Amino acid sequence: AITFLAYTFCDSITFLKKGSFFENLFVITSHAFNCSAITISGVLWTLTPSLFFNQAASSGMIYSEQAGSFTKIGRVVTFSFRITLSNKGSGTGDATITGLPFSAFSGNGNYGTATWTWANGGTVIPERAMITIDGGTSVLRLRFVNSSGNYNNMTHSDFTNASDFILVGTLQAT
Repeated sequence: AITFLAYTFCDSITFLKKGSFFENLFVITSHAFNCSAITISGVLWTLTPSLFFNQAASSGMIYSEQAGSFTKIGRVVTFSFRITLSNKGSGTGDATITGLPFSAFSGNGNYGTATWTWANGGTVIPERAMITIDGGTSVLRLRFVNSSGNYNNMTHSDFTNASDFILVGTLQAT
């Protein structure tokens, strides 16, 4: 079997890619399509993650870096991003991150997930940390399992004015 990846651009050009070479180039002119609904598979896109506490912006929070990227192939979205704070502000409550361009599919047992790949600047990553994206949302919930085996959420106190971390993850989009 030969697998082709189809790429469609807003300027009405579609081509098929086979393997690592472009073969069988097809140019198709279309006059009726919604450009915003087109996903170009396998292309690296940018995203801007935001750290929230109690799902609200932290008063006085200042980012020195706030950048990321994602790729979507079919319904699978893979992402990575870095957040570096120079001031965590005065927020309170559970820590969440927004900025993903797609929501996780909301079928039974379906969650997106992410993991810490690097942290510095006093960021406290709890033992048995887990990051989940509940079905039907695009919000990353920074969670952990405590010593009693119960889920807890990371909070404002788990971050410092110099927190610096990188997360990578995946989800099945709706």
